[in-house]
Amino acid sequence: MFERCFCKGAEPLDFVEQIDALMDDGRILKNGNTCYVSGITWNSREVVVKRYNHKGFIHSLRHTIKRTRACRGWLNGHRLGMLNIATPKPLAYIERRRGMLVWESYLVTECVKGQRLYDFLRDDNVPEQQRSEAAEAVTELLNKLGEYHISHGDLKHSNILLAEKEAVLTDLDGMKVCRWNWTYRIRRRKDLRRFSKRNNCSRPFVRALLKKV
Repeated sequence: MFERCFCKGAEPLDFVEQIDALMDDGRILKNGNTCYVSGITWNSREVVVKRYNHKGFIHSLRHTIKRTRACRGWLNGHRLGMLNIATPKPLAYIERRRGMLVWESYLVTECVKGQRLYDFLRDDNVPEQQRSEAAEAVTELLNKLGEYHISHGDLKHSNILLAEKEAVLTDLDGMKVCRWNWTYRIRRRKDLRRFSKRNNCSRPFVRALLKKV
């Protein structure tokens, strides 16, 4: 699935065929056991590609049945976009199959220029005014999620970018929109508990922020 703006004037199948080579030649952001993330340029556009790696037959069967993480990231990215909650715009998702099973999946998003909240909080040279602005931006983001009963599922400092005085939410494949208040409250507590489990350098920031959400 591709956004028209992403493949305008280009051939999507060419992108699919060379996607792994493009990632290897790009700016590698993460190379873990479960996923591989790289910043690349394609069709004169800077994008980020996240590949969810094959983890065995049972893993592939489960994600074939319940939707791949790339597909969920695509859908959740569009959902947040419609709600005016800042997140990198999803541009494409791709699934590779062997037989009936999804083997690997890829999510392509726009490249957002910003700093991870994780790195921001560990920079001792950041002035207090800038920290205050960041806290307001993150508070606004968390309150918007709360307004629509959205749980992120992996709310940690490395999944929030600070860009142009707004907080941008990333890594959406575990996101849930809760239909019932009681399920939302449970998931919200888990989100905030995970968000608050950080090093000593971020505790004052987190304590001040959590009082407002």
